Formats: sequence, structure tokens, C-alpha cells
Amino acid sequence: MPSLGFGEILIILILALVIFGPRRLPEMGRTIGRSMRELRRATSDIRTELESDIEPPGETLEQRRRRLAARKAGSEAPPEPPEGEAPPV
Repeated sequence: MPSLGFGEILIILILALVIFGPRRLPEMGRTIGRSMRELRRATSDIRTELESDIEPPGETLEQRRRRLAARKAGSEAPPEPPEGEAPPV
């Protein structure tokens, strides 16, 4: 999809100014800005929640590979503690 150039954006802005008028245009811009900010915040929250569900905190890539290999082999090995923590006794 081709991007809009300066000329196309200028025409769109002039048309919006003619259609909606100088009083209503700033109000519409604020409303669109708030909506985009809320959408960005919601997608960020969803992404954070999904990442926390998928990846246990403190698990390294190598630990995850070992855990998945053990699960694939059919024997669920106890999970390794995160780096810096002592293994359970």
C-alpha cells in the first residue's frame, strides 16, 4: 500500500477544515488522539499479560529449552530455579 505524500495529506486537511470547520476540527483531533492513546494502552496491557502467561519470570532460554525437551521426551523434569536462587532441598 503506497504511503501518503505531503500533497495528499495537505488536501485531506483542507477538505477536513472545509467540511467540519475551524471550531470543530481541534475537538475532533483531541477525540481521535484520546482514542488512539486508549487503544495503544489496551494493546500494551494485553501484550504484557500474554507475555507474562507465556514466559515464566526468571526463566532463561536455555532453561526453557531443557524444560520443553523433557516434556517432549515424556518425563516432566522439575523446573530449574531461576539464576541466583538455590535449588529446593
